[in-house]
Amino acid sequence: AVFNMDTLYPGVYYWAVKSMDGAKIESPWSDESVFYVPHQTVTICGGDSINILGSFKKYPGFYVDTLHTASGMDSLYVTQLLNINYLPDTPGIISGVDSLCEGENNIIYTVPPIANADYYYWTLPNGTTDTSILNSITFDVDHQFNTGLITVQGVNVCGLGQGSNMPITVTHFPYNPGVISGQAHICLGETNVQYSIAPISNADYYLWTLPNNEVVITPNNVLYVDFDSLNISGDITVQGFNGCGEGAISSFPVVIDIPTQFY
Repeated sequence: AVFNMDTLYPGVYYWAVKSMDGAKIESPWSDESVFYVPHQTVTICGGDSINILGSFKKYPGFYVDTLHTASGMDSLYVTQLLNINYLPDTPGIISGVDSLCEGENNIIYTVPPIANADYYYWTLPNGTTDTSILNSITFDVDHQFNTGLITVQGVNVCGLGQGSNMPITVTHFPYNPGVISGQAHICLGETNVQYSIAPISNADYYLWTLPNNEVVITPNNVLYVDFDSLNISGDITVQGFNGCGEGAISSFPVVIDIPTQFY
């Protein structure tokens, strides 16, 4: 509260405050040279009230109470209720992409300006919060960022307003693959030889590379290889991939045994 003092008369005075039950509590205060009229300026939030003159006031205006001095003279205590502040309005629709990939940077979401908001309080799906004077937020999508809701609320001295939500989907890179299973020694001419790997999380497809650098894409975690023309020893590799990129590589060395009659 702000007090502006106007000079009246010197003397000994009593400040009086009324409690909730109406009892008046008095406390002496003296000034040998001047007498002051306190002027209190206050602002309250919508739905709140302030106790003035023993009753609760919730509308703007001037409210005057009287005090008395030790010699019986009256004095005045003025409260000016200036304003009623209200919670921020409910935000509009959040704008931004609804599908994200791990590794994307500087992603921006915005909301129309919120009436009565001094700040914007954003909550991201991973639990991160941010308070800004701007009606936008910028962030990076790391491996801890998950599918969920982006929420924004207006903030002012009266508190948080209602929130606006936007659902987003986050696609992560495929997980690291496990160990490839299959034959390590192959006779040239063998066909339909099976290699497999445990299913890779977040993989839509499996990218296999043979020792001769031929690339084979399969919709599942199993590969069948014909070695009738593949006569190069080397690594068979596999990695998961999806619309956001490729995962790590797992390798499995194979040796092609060429029978004497093929020389």
